[in-house]
Amino acid sequence: MEKMFYLAELIGSLNEACTMLAILFSMAMAIGWVGRVISTIGEDYTEGDKKAFKQVSKYSTIFEIIFILAALILPSKETYLLMMGGRVVDLTIEDNPQIKEIPEKTIDLLNAWIEEETKNIKEENEQ
Repeated sequence: MEKMFYLAELIGSLNEACTMLAILFSMAMAIGWVGRVISTIGEDYTEGDKKAFKQVSKYSTIFEIIFILAALILPSKETYLLMMGGRVVDLTIEDNPQIKEIPEKTIDLLNAWIEEETKNIKEENEQ
């Protein structure tokens, strides 16, 4: 059980890191593209500057795509816990036979509540 929570924390942290890196590379890509546009308009930029802006925009775009895909593939901590929740319930039911009685008791309780409410509604309508 502790391993599941540790894994959820780890995967959640990786998801958050990939999201933050994607944002960082988005900013770098924007700087690269703005630099490319300004360097083509301005006369003060050398060919080396233009090449540097081109490389920044190209590589930051590639890394941004990689980190966006990683953030989409890796589930967040909450999503992972929801996915693993069913497995925990299955393990709990296998280990504890009293839990199998809970659905039957719940249905009996709901039936008793419905009957009581139906009886109250009928009494109110008769008055």
